[in-house]
Amino acid sequence: EQAAMKSFDERALEVWADTVESKSDAARSENPAALLLNGHVKLRTKDGLEALMDSATYDDASGMLVTPGRVTFSRSRMSGEGMGATYNEHQDVLSLLDQSHVRVLPDEHGAGALDATSRQLTLLRPAKLVELTQNARIVRDGDVLSADNAVLHMTEDESRLTKIALHEHARVEPGSGKE
Repeated sequence: EQAAMKSFDERALEVWADTVESKSDAARSENPAALLLNGHVKLRTKDGLEALMDSATYDDASGMLVTPGRVTFSRSRMSGEGMGATYNEHQDVLSLLDQSHVRVLPDEHGAGALDATSRQLTLLRPAKLVELTQNARIVRDGDVLSADNAVLHMTEDESRLTKIALHEHARVEPGSGKE
């Protein structure tokens, strides 16, 4: 079974892995300074954000989890993936560093679906924003929106989009049958 690293009693974060190796700081011997996590690493926040990866390093002092490889994440109707990621526990910010892709599934009425890609993606959870950096491309309701950078404004539960802001070289291509 997997080794649990954190519990919800202490913080709003749980992390599991097949193996956990601690790198202790002599001054803080009772509390590891860094943890090396390998095999089926899973991060989960109290409100249900989950991220999966093969390996990661967690620094307790900074609250930073870093993974060099493929990562997937999900919460409610939103999910995504990318290569390389950081999660800042103190700020509740997930950043995908390359080949980022995020999806929002349609709601119960079949509306609100979204599929977006960019080089980098930052999920600023307290602000309910998704920043798409470098070559942002968003497909929504048949329309294709593109820009150098984009910001998606989400509802409080991160299940729906409320606004899209396109920045630098913005372009909107209406879907078929639209003008």
